Formats: sequence, C-alpha cells, structure tokens
Amino acid sequence: MNTPEAALLLAVKPHGDSAAILTVFTEESGLKRGLIRGIKKKMNFLQAGNKLSLTHSRRLENQLGTFMAEANVDYTTPALNSSACLNTINYVTELLARTLPEEQPMPSLFNLTDAFLSDLTSMGAEGLWQRLAFYELSLLTTMGYGLSLTPDSGAVPCTSGTPLTYVSPKTGCAVSQVMGHPYADKLFPLPALFGGPETNPEATDQRHTFTLTGYFLEKLLHNKHLDSRNYALQTLLK
Repeated sequence: MNTPEAALLLAVKPHGDSAAILTVFTEESGLKRGLIRGIKKKMNFLQAGNKLSLTHSRRLENQLGTFMAEANVDYTTPALNSSACLNTINYVTELLARTLPEEQPMPSLFNLTDAFLSDLTSMGAEGLWQRLAFYELSLLTTMGYGLSLTPDSGAVPCTSGTPLTYVSPKTGCAVSQVMGHPYADKLFPLPALFGGPETNPEATDQRHTFTLTGYFLEKLLHNKHLDSRNYALQTLLK
C-alpha cells in the first residue's frame, strides 16, 4: 500500500457528478494529477491552496490514477476575510499548476511554498507584496530563470563605487549605474527591494519589482500572462 505524502492542492476540476481531477504539488513527487471520488463530502477542504495528506495509486505508469485525500492544513479559510490573501493564493496555485513539470521532485520549492502559505495564515496581508516578490524570484531560480542581482552572483561588478542600478532583460544580471546608464531605456530598474537604490517612493518600487519578475515569468509561461496575477497585484499594491 502506498504511503501518504504531503501535498498542496493547486486545482480542482469536476469530473462527473461526484468526482474531480486534482492537480497537486507533492513533497516527494512534484506535480501530480489524479481522480478523486466522493468529493461532495470533501469539498470543505478540497480548496486550492490547502495542504492535504494524499495517497496516489495506479496500475500503470501512464494512467491518471486515483487519489485518497485527507485534510492536513487549512490555508484558505483564514484568507477568506482578505481579498489580497485570497487572490494571492489563487495566483500562486495557478502559477505552479501552469509551470511545474509533472512528477519531478522539487522539495525545496515545496517547502518554500508551504512556508509562504503558512505565513499568509499567520501574517495576513502585512508585508505580503514583499513576500510575494521574493517567492516569484525563488520560483524563477528553481525553474532555471534565476536573476543575478548581486555582484557575487554573476552580475557585472560595481565600478568606482557605483552601486548596481539596472537589470538586463537578456541575461537577468544586474549592472552598475555607470555601465548601464547609456542603455538605461533598454534595461529594467533594479528595485530597492532587491538591492537597488532606495530613491523611489514605495509605489514606484512596487511597480519596478513586479515589472521585473513579471517579464521573466512571462518567459517561463512562454509569453503568456496570468489574469490571477493581475488580480492579486491590484489588491496588494498602492
């Protein structure tokens, strides 16, 4: 008999009158899909964003298989009173469902996502835009689109004491003010949140932050964007 594993529920697609196809992010196996029956008795915890204890069984590797699921941690109920938190859960779960490769273990990203959702429960919307920005940055790194935003991470080093000020859309590397200034119209401003100059109002830094991560997320999504991200940002940003 298969051993239950921790899983974050990403999507629920109804299948007939009493079943659904679940998309989940599991700690040990990565992204998986499977059929679950008797959902009418389970709908209280089968909400995208919740943590489940899940058993997956199938006869052949190419089969969808079936899930047996029990509630583990309810992350969605505490978010119901905050549109920012609820929209963020919807966005993060859709982003993972759209980008993760099937059945490739990513335990570090699983733990990061679990901690991110846990913080939503304990902290709510306080500082959420910053937490979301760093989560996006970590996801990009995991998926091979990591940005080099400090001198010791492969970015062009500072020259003559000039701090890193821009980010190249081609390489994802930060460059100094001296080296980047001639090409400023083709570069992204390096947000203060990620180590750039602290000279702009918070609203401007928010815009720079999510423009930067959004550009590379669209690359990850093959030049598509998620409406759920727009909804989350509308409720998060000034």
